[in-house]
Amino acid sequence: MAHADVERSGWPHSILICSTFLHALLFWTTRRLARKACTSYAKLQDEPERRNWDSRVVSTIHAGFAVWASIWLYRNEGDRVFGKLGMIQADDEIFRYHNATSQALMATSLGYFSYDLVVLCTYYPRLGGMDFLCHHITAIFCLVLSLATKKGHFIVLTAIASEMSTPYVNLRYFLHQIGAKETNAYLLNGVLLWAVWLVSRIYMFGSVSLFMCYNYRTLFKEFTPAVAFLVLVAVAILNGLSLNWFWKITKGLVKALVNLRTGKKSKQN
Repeated sequence: MAHADVERSGWPHSILICSTFLHALLFWTTRRLARKACTSYAKLQDEPERRNWDSRVVSTIHAGFAVWASIWLYRNEGDRVFGKLGMIQADDEIFRYHNATSQALMATSLGYFSYDLVVLCTYYPRLGGMDFLCHHITAIFCLVLSLATKKGHFIVLTAIASEMSTPYVNLRYFLHQIGAKETNAYLLNGVLLWAVWLVSRIYMFGSVSLFMCYNYRTLFKEFTPAVAFLVLVAVAILNGLSLNWFWKITKGLVKALVNLRTGKKSKQN
């Protein structure tokens, strides 16, 4: 089936529904399997804490798929938008690029964020505070707008690719829950989390955000002024949240490294 025929059909809506159902099913299945497979999970007496564990398993699975699909699309379709060494050929082309694969990927991620937003609201604020709600609502807005207009797919895919930091965030939580907070594995994961966050959420998405601001005239040409303004606000929110979380990650890492150095000095004395 040609891309044009696919895009005229209602199949992205079907993927969205299936994705929402599948992620909810994974959430339900995790609580059954984890109770039998992990002793640390069985020791969790608080229901919201168990649901936190379950949701992080699902988010890790989604992040793995989303990052793989985004990288695959960049490798196979990137030359149509980027020139050699990643130089952008035309500012309007990056806004107008879309195909059936990018539609499917964003519909899948929209299904995940929709499911996860329901989980966050159900157990609010135990699974995440207002910053998480703002992140999910803003992400859903960007995904819905990009799917509906078939514009900005490469920009949204860059944001989806930044989910590569999510497994390290979740691993940090799991290590804490199993009592491995004082281990080298926990510290190493913290270093990797800091580095991956810097590359994916600060550099990658930050660079695309600066590109959008630099080419704001094209943005206002592709969308109505009101929608273009909301897009810029959404990008500002996502970058602000990323910088805020990166600051917290940096403070935590510095504290861990200082404690490690202090501990070594104490042993030497």
